[in-house]
Formats: sequence, structure tokens, C-alpha cells
Amino acid sequence: MILEWFSRFLPTASELEKEDTLPDTDSEPTNTTLDRLLPYTCPDAAVDSSARDPPPRCHPGTRQRILDTLNDWLINHLWKIFWLSGPAGTGKSAIAQTFAEICLEQGRLGAAYFFFRSSGRNDPRTVIPTLAYQLAVNVPDYGNLLGHAIALDPSIFQKTPRVQLRKLIVEPFTRLQTQGHRSTQTPLLIVLDGLDECQGIQAQCDIVEMIGEVVRLKKDFPILWLIMSRPEPHLQYIFSRADFSIECKKETLLIDADTRDDVDRYLRDSFIDIRRRFPLVTDVAWPSQAQSQTVEDIASGLFALAATIIRYISDIAHGDPMGRLGDFLAFMTNTNYATATNPLQTLDLLYSQILSEIPENVYLRTKQILSLYQISNLEVLCAGNLLCMANHEFYNALSKLHSLFDVPSPGEAQMTCLIMYHTSFGDYLLTPFRSGRFHISREYIVVDCFKALFFWYKVILQDPLFVSDGPFGMIADSVILPGLKWTSSDNGDNQVTSKRIAIFVSTTIWRLFLYPPHTDPIFFHQWEAFDFRYIMVNRGDIGEFATFLHFLFTSDPCNTLLHTGPQDELEKTLLEKVVREIDRHMKPAVLPMVKINIYLHRSWYPVMSILVRQGTASAGAMST
Repeated sequence: MILEWFSRFLPTASELEKEDTLPDTDSEPTNTTLDRLLPYTCPDAAVDSSARDPPPRCHPGTRQRILDTLNDWLINHLWKIFWLSGPAGTGKSAIAQTFAEICLEQGRLGAAYFFFRSSGRNDPRTVIPTLAYQLAVNVPDYGNLLGHAIALDPSIFQKTPRVQLRKLIVEPFTRLQTQGHRSTQTPLLIVLDGLDECQGIQAQCDIVEMIGEVVRLKKDFPILWLIMSRPEPHLQYIFSRADFSIECKKETLLIDADTRDDVDRYLRDSFIDIRRRFPLVTDVAWPSQAQSQTVEDIASGLFALAATIIRYISDIAHGDPMGRLGDFLAFMTNTNYATATNPLQTLDLLYSQILSEIPENVYLRTKQILSLYQISNLEVLCAGNLLCMANHEFYNALSKLHSLFDVPSPGEAQMTCLIMYHTSFGDYLLTPFRSGRFHISREYIVVDCFKALFFWYKVILQDPLFVSDGPFGMIADSVILPGLKWTSSDNGDNQVTSKRIAIFVSTTIWRLFLYPPHTDPIFFHQWEAFDFRYIMVNRGDIGEFATFLHFLFTSDPCNTLLHTGPQDELEKTLLEKVVREIDRHMKPAVLPMVKINIYLHRSWYPVMSILVRQGTASAGAMST
């Protein structure tokens, strides 16, 4: 319906030839047109705006592959639209600026709009007037026709962007085309950078859709469109539609080996430049090879992070690059190291901006997913079920994080995990003075994940099979856990998900107590009514459950959960089952308060203590 409506208003070449309401190209002075347009534009969004000075640019010799791809497209223009997407901080704006400047030198740039939310360059009402203004500057004869269109309908700026696009750009350029004007012999380029920062998801979609409509209905229209954005779900959907498959070229910027090489080159060249700018306070041996390698490892292919590091080190107000580099490296290796300013402030603002776009009522779910990710990166479907989230809840919670994570589609959810594009985001979340209100403390992570694990632990043990004589793994193979929120029509898939949850819970739940004790009251209430006779101690347990007992006893020495031997027939049966499954002799633990240090082979485990005291210990606390 939209296409039918839009096509009714597009003039054909024959209609334009006959039409005498459009003037000759000299009928409206271009400067008058520009005066009329200017109040409705955003001058700061232009490629050469002083508000963006200095704009981000590709470092010489970097991003050559994608720049060559764009240049080939400009020459051959097999597609009318080029969508270049990529994660946050991968240098999309630098590529857009560099390529726009190349086109400007070649006389091929028609117009550009660089969106940026924080600077007010995000009002969708200014987009078409701004593009028209720049086109009028670059193509004066178009400007004359544009002025007449505005004079005929001065209220054009109060109309929808679709109408403005048709009246202010499509019709005047179509008229020039029928006249064989030289400006239409070779297509001009329009660049829209950072479209995801345009105010309103619907406005972003409308811009893409109306461009697509022009391209489909005016096959020979002499404009090419380069659109840069993060890979937001709504934009992925639009560009994946069948009506964009022919006329649109899609590329994704990845943090791959080539990108890492480009970032490393940028860093090395930047250090050389810093030495030249500060010859009195640096020497030729600075930075050392070890320092340089460490910085490259930290940046790890993320242009935004590399640029932030160089800005911090080369700050002319401090004039001490060597000292600033030392501060930065100390900051990155010691979170308690105090610096006058945050070396990663620019990058942190980017992360904070992305998280601030998540509605408050959704962010609680988002935070749960991010917390679980810090403990273990499970397959998406398993993670969603572990957190008791349905399909739509899980994807809604991540809808604003596609520029930070590779989020698998629902069809890939059972076998694929979330992938964080860069570890700097995880570091940001765990460092309170960097992330502020978005900080996720280690204690919160443990408490939040324990709640989810303990919920499923109790669900698992409610199944009679798990207290039978069968091995745990074989039982898990045949059980579908009740209460799965995200299910498949194939019960075989639900069995796989259930087994994955059961195994993960049994091997992880007590391990969380390797972290310091916790004070959350809900944390304690979780097990108040729990029957610990049904506990599972995994064969691979290397002291995690003993650590839980230590925590439990020190939290409440008078609790009745701990005793030295079986108290009834059920406990005897359960103890016999434990002995059979681990195939080791068991004897009661002894107290009071003797701590036995155990060496743990996994480097991230701290040395932990097993509580040994005479008097009480549960059957599950029996020492082997």
C-alpha cells in the first residue's frame, strides 16, 4: 500500500517534459533557496561542520579493504543502497567521514548527515531539509528548482519526511535528469552515518523505508545512499526484507585479524607522533616493547578504545606522555590504582549511553543476563530457561545490546552462546567508578545467579528419579524439567535443554560459595524450607559443597541442618546412594573449628577451607 501511495506522487519523465509549472533552472536564485532552507536544517551534521572538528578519520593505511569496497561500489554502483553496520566502537564514523571526504574531492558527494544523539544531531525532522540544503550548495541548478518547489508550497517543512523527500529531492532531480543535466550523468552520494542515533526507532525505520521506495520506483534515480549504523534488530529486519535484497549491499565490520592489525598500526604510528610532539619528555626507546604490546592487547582491535588510550596519553594539558602511559597501564592492571581522571572516560560514556537506552522495567532482566554471562556463557536457550525467561523476554532484554553482543537468532538459540564483541565492556560493568549506576558487583552476580540455580536445584530434586538408584547423568538424559519458559515443539530438544540445566546447576551451585559470604536476606531465605537430605554432590566436587557448609555454619552455628550421621531410613538410603555414586568410602566429619587448606588446580579458585568440627555434620557433609 505504501508503494502504491508513494508511486502516485512520483512524476514520470513524460509528465515532467510536458509540465510547465516547474521553471527553468535560472528561475529561483540559489542563495534565496538556501536562506529559506537554513532554519529547518542541522548544519552541525555536515561532513565539514566546525561542530565536528576534528572529525574521526581512518588512520592512513588502515581500513583499506572496506574503503576499496566502497570505492568499487561508487564506480560500478551495482546497488543503490550500501548498508555498513558494525558493533559499537569499531570505527564506522571514521570510515563514513573518510569516504565522504574522498567523494567530496571527486565531486561525487551530494550530501551527508552525521547523526549524534549527545550533540542534538538526531532530529528526524531536519534530515531531508539538511540533505536538500547541501545538495543545493553542490548542485546550484538543482537549488534553483528546489527554490521554486518551496515557493509553491511554503508549508512543505511542516509535512512528513516522505512528502519532503519527494517534493524537495526526488522531483527536482528527476526534472534535471530529463533535461540531461551533467549533475545526473554520474550518481551523487548521500551519506547517513549513525542512523541508529536518530531520535525514535520508528523514525529510523521510516528513513530506510522511504529511501527504499525511491530506489525501487525510480530505478535510474541519480543518487546513491550509504547508510552506517549499529546492527540494531529493527534495522536488521528492514534490510533483510526481500524488497531490499536486490538494490541493497550489506557489509558488517568485524573485529577480525585485519582490524587488529589496523588498530596496532594506528597505535604504533601514534606513539611515533607523540614522541615527535613531546621530544623533551620522551625518548626513542619509549614505549618499551612490553608496554607497546600490552597496549595493543588491551585495545584488541577496538578503534574506539585505541583512540581513547592515545587521547589520554597525549593530552597536551598534562604534557607527560610517559607518566600518563604508566598511569594507564597501572589503572588497567590494578582497579584500585588512583588516577586524576578516568583514562577510559570516552569509551565509558559510549557504554553508558547504550545502557541508558534500555527502559528501567526491562533493565532488571538485562542485568540478570549480564550477571549470568559473568559466571558462565551458556547457550542462549539454556540461559533464558535458567533465568526463567520466555523467548520474547530474553530478546527484549537484549534488544539494545546488539552493538555490544552477537545475539544468535531464535533458530540458533539452542546451540549458540552470546558473544561479547570486546572484553572492555565486561571490565566496564565490573568497575563501579566507570559504570556508575550500571555497575554489576561481584556479590550481586553471585546472589542473583544463586537464586536462579537454587530454584532449579529444588525443581530437579522434586523429581523422584533423581533420588533413585540411577546415575545422575542417565536420569538427566530422560527428564524434561517442569516450568521451562522457553520450550520447543520437539520434546527431544526440551530434554536436551533440561539436561543442560540439570548438569549446570549440579556442578555450579555450591561453587558460588568460593566467593565471600553474602548478606542478601532473600539469599538466606532460599534454603530455609529446603530439605537438604536430597542434595547432590557432584563427582567432580573439589570442596565446593564443603565451602557451603562452612558458610552455613558460620552464618548460623545453631542451625539444625547439620548433624553427624543419618537420622532416619531415608537418610540412610540417601547416604548409601552417595557412596555408590562416588565409589569412595565415607566417614563423618569432625568439629570444632579446624581448617584444612586444599590446593585447587583451577587458577581462579581461591584456596578454601573445609570446616571440620566435632558435634554436627550432615550426611552430605561426610568427608571422603
